[in-house]
Amino acid sequence: MTDPTQFQFDVFLSHNSKNISVVRDLAKALREQGIKVWFDEWELIPGQPWREALERIIETTKSAAVLIGNDGIGPWEDREMSGCLSEFVDRKMPVIPVLLPGCRDEPKLPFFLRQFTWVDLRDGFTKEGLTKLIWGIKGEKSEQESDDSMLPHKDERRSPIPWAALWRFLRKKALPIAVAVFVIGAVTAVRHWYQPATPPQDQAKGGPQSEAADSQIGRLNATGSQPSEQEDRTKVKPPVKKHSIVITMVPPFEDGNPNKLYPIEGTVGGVDLTACRVVVYAFDGQLWWIQPDTETPWTEIVKDGTWSTKTGAGIRYAALLVRNNAKLPTRTDKLPELSDYVLARYEKTSLLEERRLP
Repeated sequence: MTDPTQFQFDVFLSHNSKNISVVRDLAKALREQGIKVWFDEWELIPGQPWREALERIIETTKSAAVLIGNDGIGPWEDREMSGCLSEFVDRKMPVIPVLLPGCRDEPKLPFFLRQFTWVDLRDGFTKEGLTKLIWGIKGEKSEQESDDSMLPHKDERRSPIPWAALWRFLRKKALPIAVAVFVIGAVTAVRHWYQPATPPQDQAKGGPQSEAADSQIGRLNATGSQPSEQEDRTKVKPPVKKHSIVITMVPPFEDGNPNKLYPIEGTVGGVDLTACRVVVYAFDGQLWWIQPDTETPWTEIVKDGTWSTKTGAGIRYAALLVRNNAKLPTRTDKLPELSDYVLARYEKTSLLEERRLP
């Protein structure tokens, strides 16, 4: 087999298989700009082990683009992303989140991917978006003034109106503005409808008619628009932070051995650090064993949200974010499910062990 280091690709495209069509178009657009693209549909040889090929390209590519569509991160893409993040830690390989056409306006990025600057291609493969992506791939900004192929059409340059930006603003803001105008108009109309009329002059001077009018006004003030308007207002609740945990330093994947200890580290988010701890498990092929031993089953969380401990060797590793009063088994054939006590969990599996299809 040919030495994989001879094939130096500029970028590895990690994607959800549900977005294969739009990813194929992006790969073609980058190739037309002279970028050497590793796209699994083009590079995986039929009849050859694809897992080993994925590991080799992640270790040798110059950069990686994690492509996010409307379906989010796929199960297998999540493992590829973890491998790319490891390469970022080891050799500062650029990891570029890319929002594909069709992605929702406010995408939910994985916790550890949020630190990287993304490239927004939701409006299509525009020259501006591709230029920014190529900048991230190559690590240097191209001189657009000397490259007319990357510039807008001369008619577009002459136009003083930024049509693309205007369309993006209208698409995102026009509907909320229209709803707000409608609500304000409706509230104004209701208040005007229930506002009592000013009594005539002769009634204002007193007498039975004036007393009746005062009584009517009193009833309107008691049951008028102000209380009902407040009751009808929608109460906006503050967003609830989602609990999360990530393994950032993954031990080697080996046959289960409690006598071989390796360091394991990670981070947590969206939680009161004083009320929670971390529990680590290692899988030997049959059972999950609590780590590093039954006498020290807990791992404390540092103030900056990081944690670290040691674990015996295993073919899988898992980290659970639990409350201080949680009671977990020291060994089990199945990891504890999420509950009021188990707030989040994160599992790492060797790329060579299995592939979870979406």
